[in-house]
Amino acid sequence: MAMSEMFTQLGSVAAGIMFLWAMFQQYFPYQLRPHIQKYSHKLVSFVYPYIQITVQEYSADRWRRSEAYVAIEDYLGSNSSSRAKRLKADIIKDSQSVALSMDDHEEVTDEFQGVKLWWASSKSSPKTQSFSFYPASDEKRMVGNYFDRTNEDNNILSLTKATITQVHISGMGDRVCVDLCSLMRPGEGLLVGSFVRGLFLVHSECLESNYIASRPFWVTAGPVHAYVAIPGGKTCCLSELNTGKEVIIVDQNGKQRTAIVGRVKIETRSLILVEAEKNGTLYSALLQNAETVALICPSQGSGFPKKAIPVTSLKVGDEILLMIQGGARHKGIEIKEFIYC
Repeated sequence: MAMSEMFTQLGSVAAGIMFLWAMFQQYFPYQLRPHIQKYSHKLVSFVYPYIQITVQEYSADRWRRSEAYVAIEDYLGSNSSSRAKRLKADIIKDSQSVALSMDDHEEVTDEFQGVKLWWASSKSSPKTQSFSFYPASDEKRMVGNYFDRTNEDNNILSLTKATITQVHISGMGDRVCVDLCSLMRPGEGLLVGSFVRGLFLVHSECLESNYIASRPFWVTAGPVHAYVAIPGGKTCCLSELNTGKEVIIVDQNGKQRTAIVGRVKIETRSLILVEAEKNGTLYSALLQNAETVALICPSQGSGFPKKAIPVTSLKVGDEILLMIQGGARHKGIEIKEFIYC
C-alpha cells in the first residue's frame, strides 16, 4: 500500500470519528452520557497502559488552594524550566524576582525510582456562563501525572549496600506475614522498613532450613506499622495489605516484578531491631526475631554466593541491601519532616 493511500484512509477514519463524536455531543441524551463515558473508560483501560493521577488546584471547599497542588507546582517550578518549551512568569510577592512555572497545556518528562513519568498541566472552563468571586468556580486548573505501568517490571531499582551497626532484641509486637500468589526465587523478597527513606530487602522463606520446609510464596515482613513497597513507586503500611492488593518483588540486582497478595496473617511475635548505616545516615527496621527471617546481601558474583543472612545471625559489620529514597512523603508528595526518636 502506497504511503499516500495509507494517509488517505487514516484521514477518512479520523473524519468519521469526528463526525460520530459531533453527533454524540449534539443528539445523545445528556442523562445517559455519564454511563456511556463510564463504560468507555473501562473498555479503554484494557488497552491503555498508563495510570493517571490528577490534582485539582483548589480543594473541595474552594476557599484555598490544594496543598498537594502547591507542592507539585513548587517542584515543577525548579525542574520544568530546563525541560518545558512554554513557561509562564510571575512576580514573587514583596520581591523583584521572577518565578517560572509550566504554562497551561504543557508537558514535561520526569523519572522517579527508575520509572519514567510525565507531568502535564491543563485548564478547563465552564460550558455555561456564571458569575463567581472565586476563580475556582469559573476556571479550573489541574496538574496530572501519568506513567506506563506495562514497563514497570522492566525497571531496575537502585539498591545500596549498607553496613549493620546495631542488632537489638526489642520485645513483643504484632508482625505481618504476607502470602503471595507468586513463587519467589532465592535472592528475592519485599522492601520493608520503619521509615520510607530507607527500605530493607527482606528475603522470602524459599530456602530450606532445619526448622521449616521451603515456602517460596511467604515473606515474614515486619510489624504492622512498617512500610512496604508497592507498584508505582509508592508504599503502604503492612497493616493495609489485604487479599488482591499488589506489592513488588525485588531481587539482589534490583530487578522488580509485581505480585498479588493472597492473604495476610497478623500474629504476636518477638521482634528484633536492625540498624544499618550508609554515608553517615542511619536506617532501621523491626523484624520478627526468628531464624527463618533474613535480609538479602549484595550480589557476590559467580559460584554460590550468599543470598541472605538470618536476623538471628546478623552482626555488626555485615552488609545488606537497602533502597534509599529522598525523604518522607504525604499522600505521594515528598515533604520535609522531623522525627524525634
